[in-house]
Amino acid sequence: MKIAYVTTYDSSNVSAWSGTGNYILRALQDVGLQTESIGNLSERKISRLLCRLKGAYYWRILKKSYMRDREPTVLMNYSTQVEKLLASIHYDIVFSPGTIPIACLQTDKPIVFWTDATFAGLVDFYPGFTNLCTETIKNGNKMEQLALSKCRIAIYSSEWAANTAIEHYDVDEAKVKVVPFGAKLK
Repeated sequence: MKIAYVTTYDSSNVSAWSGTGNYILRALQDVGLQTESIGNLSERKISRLLCRLKGAYYWRILKKSYMRDREPTVLMNYSTQVEKLLASIHYDIVFSPGTIPIACLQTDKPIVFWTDATFAGLVDFYPGFTNLCTETIKNGNKMEQLALSKCRIAIYSSEWAANTAIEHYDVDEAKVKVVPFGAKLK
């Protein structure tokens, strides 16, 4: 089985996402699975500029936080990049340690993700997810729903995360699984 391992960042970078994405990739490889890493996704310059302007507006005028990584144009751009790269490789499954790079992805192959939280679970739980503008909350929940609708299996690292998926999104409970992250040791 060949896995297309999709991240927004460079999955070989142990500093990205506290190394979790790298350790997941290495664990897949350690059990003998073939992987093809697809990452280092970039935002289009125009999207980056528009998102900066939106962020400034929300912060300076409305005193709210705006998250551009949940912006539909950013997600569509990510999926376009991934789809282009997937077209040039053979793979049996798309696997991602997050929902952002696969939310808008179009493929006929199964999609699986393994992450530690849902967007709804993060809102008002972590400082970076507090005081969010309505647009970010709407986009974040829509993105999470899209990812859950597309995936074959949604794996979460805790019961809490799995329960937030079931409680906040329209998802078949049978495809929601819990597999804790192991220690990041090598």
